[in-house]
Amino acid sequence: MVHDLSVSDVSEWMDIHPGTFRKWLHQGTLPSISFQDRAEQFFRIPKFILFADCILKDSYKETHN
Repeated sequence: MVHDLSVSDVSEWMDIHPGTFRKWLHQGTLPSISFQDRAEQFFRIPKFILFADCILKDSYKETHN
């Protein structure tokens, strides 16, 4: 888990709108592959770990619908 980050600073570095970044953080929305790649570079954490909660949530929905 990442703490004490500035949504504005991270968004500026990744060249995305802060609202897009907040959506991912607060709603657990799986972003585009491009965004996943940029987040992986920024945080230096593999994207399958960064977005594990989104991937698991989507996988669960697919198997239980």
